[in-house]
Order: sequence, then C-alpha cells, then structure tokens
Amino acid sequence: LRLNTDARETDGFAGLRFDRAGGWLSLMSSASQAERGIAAQLDTDAPRFWRYPRVARSLTVLSGGSGMRAAPWGGEAGVNASFGYDVGGYEIDAFDSRDYSVLETQEDGDQRTLSMRVQASQRFGRRLDFDLGVTTSQVTFDETLDQGPASRYRQRMWSVAGESMLRLPTEGTGLLEEIDLSLGAAIDRSTYPLAGGKPALEGQDEWGGRAGVSALLADGAVSVHASVNRRARFPSLRELYSGALGRFDPNPSLRPEQLVAFEGGVTWRDSHGTLQLVGFHQQLDDAVVRIRVGPLFRRVNQEGLRSTGVEVVGSRSFGRLAVSADVEAKQVELLDPSAALERPENLPELAGGLRAQFALPSAWTIGAGAHHTGEQFAIDPNTGDLATLPARTRIDADLGRTWRIGAGWASTLHTRLAAENLGDEAIYDAFGLPEPGRTIRFDVRLN
Repeated sequence: LRLNTDARETDGFAGLRFDRAGGWLSLMSSASQAERGIAAQLDTDAPRFWRYPRVARSLTVLSGGSGMRAAPWGGEAGVNASFGYDVGGYEIDAFDSRDYSVLETQEDGDQRTLSMRVQASQRFGRRLDFDLGVTTSQVTFDETLDQGPASRYRQRMWSVAGESMLRLPTEGTGLLEEIDLSLGAAIDRSTYPLAGGKPALEGQDEWGGRAGVSALLADGAVSVHASVNRRARFPSLRELYSGALGRFDPNPSLRPEQLVAFEGGVTWRDSHGTLQLVGFHQQLDDAVVRIRVGPLFRRVNQEGLRSTGVEVVGSRSFGRLAVSADVEAKQVELLDPSAALERPENLPELAGGLRAQFALPSAWTIGAGAHHTGEQFAIDPNTGDLATLPARTRIDADLGRTWRIGAGWASTLHTRLAAENLGDEAIYDAFGLPEPGRTIRFDVRLN
C-alpha cells in the first residue's frame, strides 16, 4: 500500500557443539541475504529515494572452554575463548523521484570484522568469584561511490576487564538471606590506522568501572539492588566518515561518549507474579547527536545528555487471566543546548504498555494490549528546526489456539491470528517515517 516498502530475505543457521568431561567446543555459522526498499520520508521537500538491492551478512564463531576444574592453588578455575569472523556488505541505489526509475547515485560497502575474546574465571566456593577478560577486534570497511575507486577504513579496538563478586554470610540476621558485592574495571583503546586515504586519527583511550550491591530478603521473595557504573563508546567508522550519499557532512573529530549511571531498585516475587521498581540517573558526556548544517546533517559531540527517571514492570495471574504492564517515565535534558540541539531527538519522556491474556476452554487464548509512546522531538529536514512528534497509543488484539497432533518431535501446533495497531495510528520512529499502520498477522508454529 506504500511504495518502496517491500522486502525479501533468505537466511540460514547451523551449529555444532561437542561436550566432554566438562569442556566444550562449538562452531556456529549464520548467513543472510536480502533486498529491500526504504520508505521515502513524508512531510519533507527533499526525501531520499533509496533501495538496497543487496544486503548480505555472514557470521562464524568458533568457541570453546575448559569448564570449571579444581585449581592447584585452591577453588575452581576455567578458561573460555572465542573467535569470530563477521562479513557484511550492502549496495544502495539512490533515485531522483518517487517512481524509482532514474538512478542518481550509488554506494557499495563491504565490512569485515575479526574478533577474539579470552575469559578466565576463578571460584572459591560460593563466597568469592573472580573473572578476567581480554577482547580485541579489527573492523575493515571498503566504501565505493558511483563505481569509483574504493576507499578503505580500519578500526582496531581492545579491552581488558576484570570483575569480582563477594557473597557475605548473613547467618543469624533475620530476614536478610544474602548480600552480594561486586566490583569491576576495564581499560579500552581504539585506533584508526586507515582513514580512506586521509590522515589517520590518533588513538583514543577510555576506562570503565562498576560497583554494585544486592540483597535477598524474606526467603528470596524480595530483592534490592543498587549500582553505579561508567562506560565509554568509541565512534564507529560510519559515524566518523560516512556521508550517507550526500546527506551527512562527515566529522572525523568525534570524541568517545562517556556514560555515568546510577541505578537502584526493588523486586517482589510470589507464586502469582512479580513487581519491579527501578529508579535511575544517567549522564552521557560528549553525546553524539546530529545537527543541521545547511542542506546536510552533521554528527557532533554535545556537552552532555542527562536522564533521570523511574521504570515499573509487573505481571500477575488471576486464575485464567494473566496481566502484565510496564511504564517508564523520565526527564531528559541536553546540557549546553546552544552548542547543538535544544531537545534530544527521538527520546520520549513517557512510554509504557498494558497487556491482558485470558485462557479459554479447548486450549484457546484471547489477548489484547495497548502501548503508549509519549511526545518526542526530531529535526525537521525542511527547516532544520526541532519538530514535535505527538504522543500516540497503539491497540493490539490476538486470538490463538494450541493443537495436540500426536507424539514425537512434531506433537504441538500453535496458531495465532493477531491485529496490530487497530486504530491505524501514525506512530513515528523518526520524522516522516511512521511505523506500520493497521496490520493483520497469522502465525503458525510447530513444536
């Protein structure tokens, strides 16, 4: 019903695993190839008319481990290692109008990622655990524009991280059953030895850490936790160098983002359901945001993004009726708004959902739900100003049945008829790009 929203995909997966005496060796491989269109943006004078005639990816992972074994210095120890090879590629065709007949420009990209991880673990009974890990990866990206010469980019990353967990004894402390303390730290580095023929960027170094405490009370029915952590994210090759077929002004001077987060919460459990309440405060320094510079977008570092809020998640059964709900409310603000944006893009301050399912006789089930996405903001491509994306609520319903068809490997057939977004609401992920409207779906699953 909407032009250039078609998609066709073929994918496959295979895995092999060998276990012996606690040790194991595993080989996993998956591959996919697709062709798809990208819906043109609405409400803009200059939408992009893109098609992906090829999107391909294959991933192979070889991993193994010794299992936990008695260590000569006491306790148990084990080592795990994995090696991955990720190959991906795409082609983008950009057209000059909505009839998708005149090709304007092309982009081909091929990416290869080699990664390796080694993790060692030490356990001293139930009281004390140590884990140490080393991770390294190399990303190589070849970009070709309009069938011209290819430009090669490369990013190398490594990380060393360690974490310890201490379980304190609580005998004779009444309702308190267990207290767990955790402490961890990481050192990260990223270098960019190839920059498409341009001067290579200097290496970037960051650090991360985490401290946390949790406790079990009332025979495990109540748990409380609190933590503080710092982590960093290095800019990707796409963020540093990609022009996205003339839509972005590349900015190779982007700095790493640094996130400091505080979180605390409590969880109640019983035989009929759970309820979790979590409060959080996060500050993202040097946040990577996009701004409008003339006709193009540019990714820049904002001074920071601060988010404070609460999340509530719960589920409960009442005989044949099961109810679940979640809500997240937060206040989000950009620091130093004069540097880039006044409000962050695509971060609603209120979101949540409610779902109920009722078990009918003869293995039938009927369900309904609602999901609300609050007001959010996005850059208007026409003016470069922030536009408001209004709040919307989506209503879904479904009817299903489980069929017993025999014994053996194929004994159960599940069928489900679902109607999604019954009100045909225009819910936007980004400016001019709504989620699907009213959708009817029929699912069949054989177990």
